[in-house]
Formats: sequence, C-alpha cells, structure tokens
Amino acid sequence: MNKDATVGNMEKEEYGKWLVFKVKNQSFAVKCLDVENIFKIDTEPKDLAGYSSYVRGVLDFRGKILPLIEMRKVLEIASFDEDFIEFQYIINNKMQEYNNLIDTLESTIISGNYSDGSFNLSECTLRDWIESYDNNNHGIKSQIKRILEPHDKLCELIKTFERTNFMNSKNEDDVEEQFKNLEENMNNYKNRIIQLLEESISLFKENFKEMCVVLNNGTEKSIGIIVDEVISVTDLTMIDSKKVFDSVMNRGCVTKVASLKDDKKEIFILDIEKLYEKIY
Repeated sequence: MNKDATVGNMEKEEYGKWLVFKVKNQSFAVKCLDVENIFKIDTEPKDLAGYSSYVRGVLDFRGKILPLIEMRKVLEIASFDEDFIEFQYIINNKMQEYNNLIDTLESTIISGNYSDGSFNLSECTLRDWIESYDNNNHGIKSQIKRILEPHDKLCELIKTFERTNFMNSKNEDDVEEQFKNLEENMNNYKNRIIQLLEESISLFKENFKEMCVVLNNGTEKSIGIIVDEVISVTDLTMIDSKKVFDSVMNRGCVTKVASLKDDKKEIFILDIEKLYEKIY
C-alpha cells in the first residue's frame, strides 16, 4: 500500500465527522461512526444490579439491555437536580430583594424621609445581576433579560417622582392621589418582575431535555451516555491544550482536545473504550 495513501486515510478518519454535545457548559465529541442512535430520555431508566454508580439504570433498546452512563457523574459535575436547587435558591433571593426594595421605598416616602437619589434603581445590584446573568440554556437567559423592561420602567417611575416631588405639595388630596398612583405603579412593576422570576423556575425544568447518545465500539453490546444537549455533527481540528490535562483528563475518559474551524472553544474528545470500562 502507498505510504502517502495510508497517511491520507488516517487523517480523514482523525478529522472526519464528529457528534458534538454538551454536559453543563462544556462541549464533548465522539466519532459519528461510533454513534448508533440518539433519542430524548422520556422514561426513567430501570435499576438493575451489577452496574457501577455511574450507570443511572437501563432501558430496552431494540430488544437488548442498554445501560445508561450519566456523564455528569463521570465528569464529577453537579447533577441537574443540584443545579435546579441552586437556581431556585438564587431566584427566591432575588424575589425577596425586590420585595424588600419596594417595601423600603414605600415606607421611606410615607415617612417623608425620601431625598433625591435615595434609591438609584438603575445602579442597584439587581440590575447588575440581570445584565451579567449567563446560562447555557438560552430560554432561561432570555427570560431573565426580560426583567430589564419592568425594572427600567420602575427606575423611570422613581425619577419622575423625584422631578415632580409631589410630597411637598400643600394640597393633601393631591398628595394622597399621586401617592396612591405611585404605589399602584410600583407594585405593578414589582409584581411583573416577580412573575418573570417565578416563570424562570418553571422554564428551568421544562427546558432541560436530557438526551441519550447510543454508542457501539464494534461489539454486540451498546451503551448509552446521558448528555444535556446534542449540538451538531461537524468536522473538528485536533489541538494541543494544557487545560485537558488539568481538568477532565484525570477522569480517564478524554483522549484529545479539538476545536471547530471558526471557534477556538475547546471540545473534549471522549474515549469510547474508557466509557465501556465505567459500566461495571
């Protein structure tokens, strides 16, 4: 066989098509030739004795037992349930912050201790959190960004109050009416913000769609790996990276690091044989 032809075939295999998927915020890939099927996990896998702690359970796949390896466990990444509890805790805290902020603002205005700039909502930590919030789930990220609209309207309402300063009016009926309108509008915006935050908790669960990638190493036994999201089928270029040796390499399931042609983000190449070893 021609030596150059052999090298050419090796390169074609090395840089051929890969299935790219995500586990939390990190991208991974396996050769498309090793992929037997992909499906969304709609039913809870059944427990079956004899498997390692990495296996969540088994499913019937084309009349055969398919063990499902939970990649979050293999990679020592927090489970979805842990992520959800953390997210829910953060959102509940933000809702409490908004409630406290409006309550404090109302009581300050009523007591007459309000002065220009007492509450600069446009620079509050809540707005900073909204603008800097990042999540791999685009639906959740978009939902959080929607809070900016009622938040900014709330800011503008306070600025309008500062400009008019109706609390200094000598007409008590006028003050009472305007304060009533101010209080009603503040609570409307607050309630809208709280509603969006509450909806984000439901969306967090609804938008999480675990996928199973069925792999086969050329034997009669297939395995499934549970991933967060399947991204694409694409060509990859292998790269050198110190990061892989400092992170997932020591977990024994990654062999190389790759990247997309126009994207320098690292994609870890999984070792199929090592994944098979984690079944038992």
